[in-house]
Amino acid sequence: MYFYDLESMEYKEKRENLHVKVITGKNIQIGFGKLDPGFTSDHSHPNEQIGRVISGEIELTINGETKTCTAGDIYHIPPEAHHSFKVLSDRPAEIMDIFSPPKAENIIR
Repeated sequence: MYFYDLESMEYKEKRENLHVKVITGKNIQIGFGKLDPGFTSDHSHPNEQIGRVISGEIELTINGETKTCTAGDIYHIPPEAHHSFKVLSDRPAEIMDIFSPPKAENIIR
């Protein structure tokens, strides 16, 4: 498949308070996430990740460095970097993430 209509794609629940739309290629992946108020995540993975906050407000910590991010902010998470997300706003936050290589757990059928 070469073309996608993001608006017609449904968000799929990845885990509680996290819903995603994901397009995966051979070497790269783009994901659109909707993080509910109160969502938190604290983890690391072997994938490099670059993202952008589309809406809402999140607290993002990467390897001990913390920043409050809002619409338009861009972040880079190196492979194996410990990082955490926390939604600060009272409405869902929306983010766009690019992973390389693709993150297998993001492929939700």
